[in-house]
Amino acid sequence: MRILALYCATLAFAPAATAAEWFVSTAGSDATGNGSFAQPYRTITHVLDPANEIVQAGDIVTLRGLPGSNVYAEVDVRLRVPLTLRSRAGEWAHIACPLNVPDSVCVQIDPEASGSRLSRLEISGGLYYGVFLQTDWESGGNPGGAGASNIIVEDCKIHDTGRDAIKITPKCNDVTIRRTEIWNS
Repeated sequence: MRILALYCATLAFAPAATAAEWFVSTAGSDATGNGSFAQPYRTITHVLDPANEIVQAGDIVTLRGLPGSNVYAEVDVRLRVPLTLRSRAGEWAHIACPLNVPDSVCVQIDPEASGSRLSRLEISGGLYYGVFLQTDWESGGNPGGAGASNIIVEDCKIHDTGRDAIKITPKCNDVTIRRTEIWNS
């Protein structure tokens, strides 16, 4: 019994695993970058692509947003694991998707990415949505499916989308949108 108590006490004071922070900059490189502040990646989709095995659940993806080089012209930035996607403190990154790409959204959050956070981002464009909270079922196909839940969208600007600025599908729960400007959807 004493050994079990000592083991539990040791676990309680063990350091928690820390999230990795990955940097992305329009001046970075997907080929030679390593995701550090000094050698950032170039595209958000490169960092989030599961084939590249870069991000893990709980990680932070920080976008550089310096004036004059803050626009990320990307389509379908897709969160597949829970993470934080944000601008660097004191900077403002803009994810700008063209309106003419068929079936496009700017930022999609899958149900497996429940617990994610979007912070201090400008998001514009996407033929359908600026931010899309996905559900893993189709009408009548899998009524027990789940939606992206426990999502926070804070201090963002979401505008000039083809249809909805933020699309929250059925089965998504506990979505908080705070201090966010939304216009021209």
